[in-house]
Amino acid sequence: VCGSCVTGYALNGSTCVLCSSVVTQCSACTVSVCTSCNTGYFLNTSTSCVSCGTPLSNCLTCNSASACTTCASGFTVGSTNTCVTCSSQITGCNTCSTTSTCTACSPSYYLTSGNTCTLCTNSLANCSICTSSSVCTSCVNNQYVLASNNTCVACNQFISNCTSCSSASVCTVCTSGYTISSGNQCSLCSSFINNCSTCSSQSTCTQCNVNYGLTNSSLCELCSTPLTGCSTCTNVN
Repeated sequence: VCGSCVTGYALNGSTCVLCSSVVTQCSACTVSVCTSCNTGYFLNTSTSCVSCGTPLSNCLTCNSASACTTCASGFTVGSTNTCVTCSSQITGCNTCSTTSTCTACSPSYYLTSGNTCTLCTNSLANCSICTSSSVCTSCVNNQYVLASNNTCVACNQFISNCTSCSSASVCTVCTSGYTISSGNQCSLCSSFINNCSTCSSQSTCTQCNVNYGLTNSSLCELCSTPLTGCSTCTNVN
């Protein structure tokens, strides 16, 4: 004859009955009354264990229907014992342990020694993603590129007349009047097409110098050659 049961069971006559078979998610009980629920649940009535997340959004563990003790990632217990977003308590915070202690910041912020978040651009000009106040991992746009010292530097500091680049040695867009040349550098349009002022490639002129007009093949020809007496023109076709 059994005289007592281990935690999680209740003595029913001479046998031990699992508490969770009496009340779902019950961890401790008497024969018909639950006295404690599993983690993540609270005792609503003697015959009911309710998930903390039902009355308390984003709550993982709680003491009652109105008192959360642990929140889901990205949330923390606020002043009213409910879950509030970390970012609403600490600007730029992604995860936190309390309303004043951030543990991880959003990508455009970095974690300070005071467990708060600071914008990358506040410490690193033109930096969009960083790991600290001195280490940038991504720049704001393709007009800047990461230098060896983990800061963002304008493309034209590495490649003359370059406005957009994918690295310090590869230009993707040149300033007006220039086009991508061999070695992914920028060269004057006129170095590829005589009398061309702007171009979209080494073989396609989009605007010619004064007194010259565009041909059908996107080259430049003197206006007066096909157009007798003409000094200025847009095309010579």
